[in-house]
Amino acid sequence: MHNMQGIEFEVDEESRKSKDANRKPPAIKKTGPLVRMIMRSGVENPLIADLILLGVSAAFFGATIYLYSNLLGKPKKYTPTMQEIMLMDALGTSPTQ
Repeated sequence: MHNMQGIEFEVDEESRKSKDANRKPPAIKKTGPLVRMIMRSGVENPLIADLILLGVSAAFFGATIYLYSNLLGKPKKYTPTMQEIMLMDALGTSPTQ
């Protein structure tokens, strides 16, 4: 018997043991389809397969940033429209002035 702040209760050792016996072991984490595909190619450890996928995704992310920075970073060359060319000819100025 335990006494806790005026409350008494009995601890049944047998019921505690049966509860421990009925507990299920922690669930095993399922591996994803991409991890299984990498593991089929020869990698045995799922952690290594996860790291390979992380590296591949980082490489694709880096390539995307690189391509967008090249695409957006270059200034466009100015090309005057036909109307502007005709107007500049009429005024006697060149398109580069």
